[in-house]
Amino acid sequence: MNDLGYDPYWQRFMCQNWDDVGGCAAGCTDCDSCTEFRRIKPQYCRMCGGEFLERKEQIFCPKCRAMRKKQAQRKYAVLRARGRY
Repeated sequence: MNDLGYDPYWQRFMCQNWDDVGGCAAGCTDCDSCTEFRRIKPQYCRMCGGEFLERKEQIFCPKCRAMRKKQAQRKYAVLRARGRY
C-alpha cells in the first residue's frame, strides 16, 4: 500500500497501540515491521446497531454521537426561546 502513495507506516491507522499524539505505545519505530501489532477490534453501536472501528471504547458510533449532539442543541435552543434557560 505504501507504493500507492499512502503515509509511511500505513498500518498505524489499524493498530490499537498507535496514539496520534504520543506515537506507538509499544515503543516500536517502524509500524510496518512491528511485532506488537494489534488490530482495532470492532465495536457495535447501542442505538443503531452498526459496527464501527475506534481505538477508545465508545457506546455510540460517530454518526449517532453527532445526531445526539444536534438533538441536544435543538432542545437547548427551544428551551432558551421559551425563556426557561
